[in-house]
Amino acid sequence: MDIIQAVKSRDKAFLAQYVKDSGDLNVADSQGMSALMHAVDAKNIELVKFLIEAGADVDHQDRYGQTALMLAAGRNFLGAVKRLIAARADLGKVSQSKLTAYGFAVDNGNTESAKLIKNAGGR
Repeated sequence: MDIIQAVKSRDKAFLAQYVKDSGDLNVADSQGMSALMHAVDAKNIELVKFLIEAGADVDHQDRYGQTALMLAAGRNFLGAVKRLIAARADLGKVSQSKLTAYGFAVDNGNTESAKLIKNAGGR
């Protein structure tokens, strides 16, 4: 099993051992999505928190230039948006589609996420 599969299967024991063994938290799948991005995609706040605290790169971009914050904002996953902002995710990162996390929130009609990002200084 690898870290991506562990996140998808919510295998907390594997993840804890992986971190203890100093495994690379920023390994990406064929689309460039990191374990943190998969945790956001699954709307699993417990794993999002765990991976951030373990040192996952909050600004990792997939092959489309999207970050975990962009995914969270686009899906209105408020818990992850808050955690990623608190972890100092780069609010100014731009995807290949020329959108920031704020733009993803607005384009998807997610006013709560957009407000959080804007209040944190994002545009």
